[in-house]
Amino acid sequence: MLLNIIHPYTFKLSGSTLKIGPVPEFRKRDKKVEQLARKVLSSGGKVIYYKYSDGNFVKEVMHESALHSDPIYQFLYGSVETVTTTPYGIPIPDEKPAKIEVEAWKLMTELYTRHSELRQIIEGHENVVFIGGALEKCLANAAIYFNQHYREPGQKLLYVPELCVSFNADEKERAVEKLSRNNIELIKFTEVMSLN
Repeated sequence: MLLNIIHPYTFKLSGSTLKIGPVPEFRKRDKKVEQLARKVLSSGGKVIYYKYSDGNFVKEVMHESALHSDPIYQFLYGSVETVTTTPYGIPIPDEKPAKIEVEAWKLMTELYTRHSELRQIIEGHENVVFIGGALEKCLANAAIYFNQHYREPGQKLLYVPELCVSFNADEKERAVEKLSRNNIELIKFTEVMSLN
């Protein structure tokens, strides 16, 4: 199994407030995230941590501090692969877009994971699972991008709503419909725990 944890700093948000360290109100969900990640790793699967970056390094340090100071999320700093995506949850293209200046592109390639780099990291898994947030934004974008660019024949793309963060019910509903149209299936936590 390939577990994609999209922008996990969202697990530490209460509204727009970033909470540092363990958060009692999220503990049950957070323990399930850890349980799933450890199950995937122990069964020979792969976990990918999708770091958020918008170029604001102070914000990124705060995101990392919120996760790093919570013992539940220590697994992110072990056997987990890390990629850095745009604020939309997707990699940058392999080739420089015409409208981007050469110096800006150089900085972007140093910061973000490219399309082909992500392809190499994610190959070879029958079940591909997405968790994180926000479901209606980055997670949906990442899953749909995967479907459009990387999906292999017979591969199942899944997401676990119990392990996703959402901030807008209307946008979430539209995202769920869009995920369904792209053959990205909803799966319950208890079901995903029995997959390989």
